Amino acid sequence: MIERSNLPVQVAGLLLVGIALAVGFGHVGAYAAIPAAALWWFAGHQELRAGPRGQLTWMFGVALALHVGVASSGFQSNDLHRYLWEGTVQLHGFSPYATAPDAAVLTPLRDARFNLVAFPELPSIYPPLAQLTFLSAAAAGWTETGYRNGIILASLALTGLIALWLRATGRPVDRVLFYAWSPVAVLAAVGGHIDVLMAAALVGFVWAWESGRFRLAGAMLGVGVLAKTMALLLIPWALWRRPRVILAITVPIVALGYAPYLKAGNVLGSLLTFAGDFRFNATAYEALLPLLGSATGLFAATLLGFWVVWCMLRVESPADMVVRVLGGLLLLAPVVHYWYATWLLAVLPGVRSARLRVFVLAWVASLAALVPLYLAIANGTPQPSAMPLIAIELGLPLVALAAYTLREAASRKSHGEDSPCATIASSLP
Repeated sequence: MIERSNLPVQVAGLLLVGIALAVGFGHVGAYAAIPAAALWWFAGHQELRAGPRGQLTWMFGVALALHVGVASSGFQSNDLHRYLWEGTVQLHGFSPYATAPDAAVLTPLRDARFNLVAFPELPSIYPPLAQLTFLSAAAAGWTETGYRNGIILASLALTGLIALWLRATGRPVDRVLFYAWSPVAVLAAVGGHIDVLMAAALVGFVWAWESGRFRLAGAMLGVGVLAKTMALLLIPWALWRRPRVILAITVPIVALGYAPYLKAGNVLGSLLTFAGDFRFNATAYEALLPLLGSATGLFAATLLGFWVVWCMLRVESPADMVVRVLGGLLLLAPVVHYWYATWLLAVLPGVRSARLRVFVLAWVASLAALVPLYLAIANGTPQPSAMPLIAIELGLPLVALAAYTLREAASRKSHGEDSPCATIASSLP
């Protein structure tokens, strides 16, 4: 029986499944991501406003249908070719950090997959836990589809982990749809992106920290760094509060993860090249380039450093800290892919600040506007005009935040509380 209070979210879920099935059967294309994102944003907004408690089993069923529907379209990321190539390289005793795919020493290993690897002149940027999955998949003889299916299962498991975390900490369990129903998260998983590993580690870190199990939290933070290097930005916050735990557990875990690759010398691969030379969807970064030129990278890094320190000193909630720090990184980074948003979505259900949740939900929904551009690049077809897509990406979060702020200001004013100006000033996420 569907309760009346749950009806808007239930209908949104059914419509999302309908879109996913239409994508799977080839009736609609990449632009379906935009109305799907709008439906997901609506469902999340309903939760924020009314707090309906839908059945968890039904919500998980919708998530499963979304993954299966989109996966049946055959969509996969081009990154999968590199994942399995780097696993093969490791099977033959070479370090993916020190040896680029087109290195002469790897010529005997070249096969049809090698011809599909993007940027073969660059060594790997993926940290050791990701490399372990590549190695395991290559050793098992998995194809790109097999690896992708493993990531889908991991994403569904992450949905279950988020639900358990929310229930254990007394939060609304139906906030799991922030991650589980997000078109961006579904596309990231169906594409086979490795980011789900860091997202799961971050949920474990936050849950353990909130429960007072600081050693486990330190271990989860170390695992997060080994899954995706960006998790390093979270260490100052934890180190400031539990220095012994971080130094005794997190740091050794990271060191042990990188230890097998030290004999090859380079353990960063092309990470610095990627951060310094690549540009994509970097709105703030591109806006600064005409003003600062070659100093843009240093300025952005310095600004991010100040932001990390501010969060370290002022933000107490681990969930809020994760979203603020990694959100700040995405705002300032020279490269922002849509699947990076999964870093935020997995932890967003635990964020205390309603304004921050509103902003991130709208921001992630807006990233769906990039999907047609990604598919055009991957398929070698004409790219859609970037300006309308950028307008959606930039405009939707600001409009959503302004609408929420003005509504709160009106509510406060009607109750004789703070002035609208004071409310707006306090609303910045």
